[in-house]
Amino acid sequence: MNLENILIVDADPATRQMIIQIIASRCHTFKTAENGMEALDLIKKIDFDIVIADINVPIINGLDLMSEVKKIKPETVFMILTGYSRDYSYERVIGAGAKDFIKKPFTIEELKNKIVRIIDERKIKEENKRLLIQQADLNVQLKALLSVASDLASELEFDRKNNFRTRSVLCLPIKNHNGEEIGVLQVINKKNKTRFDARDEIFCKGLTS
Repeated sequence: MNLENILIVDADPATRQMIIQIIASRCHTFKTAENGMEALDLIKKIDFDIVIADINVPIINGLDLMSEVKKIKPETVFMILTGYSRDYSYERVIGAGAKDFIKKPFTIEELKNKIVRIIDERKIKEENKRLLIQQADLNVQLKALLSVASDLASELEFDRKNNFRTRSVLCLPIKNHNGEEIGVLQVINKKNKTRFDARDEIFCKGLTS
């Protein structure tokens, strides 16, 4: 289970405790701040995945805090709380960069559903990012294998045209210490046998690793 590191920014102890109860029930780590300046200082020192902030916290309000954080850590996800629904519309808060917005007063169930949704969406986004990187790596490997296959096909065609007798070919990628492919080991025509076997492959893998 991937755990999130969450910052709670609210001057009201009761609201902070409600949010802590929800976060702690899912075993996520958290810190709290009572004003925007304290929150900004913490964010500069610690990487938080999610910030849950009231708009009207002292010193630096929630929207200004979000604006400052987005400049230095743009991947940080914000959820904004407010008891001043007439002053702050949903469109304004989301347009400023928040992932979600909830108006006070709210029930613990309403808040829990929003927090859980934000956490789950963030996990999906991170998983999709990981899969895209993995796909890019696989595409590089496939390109290298296709290049080897093309070279091999050309050599076999040369052997055929010139009446050579290539009986068996073993190809293995050569990787550096970072796992990057830097070349290909290609062995043709095994001595005294017609084909390469599993022991030959193990031996050659030892040479290329």
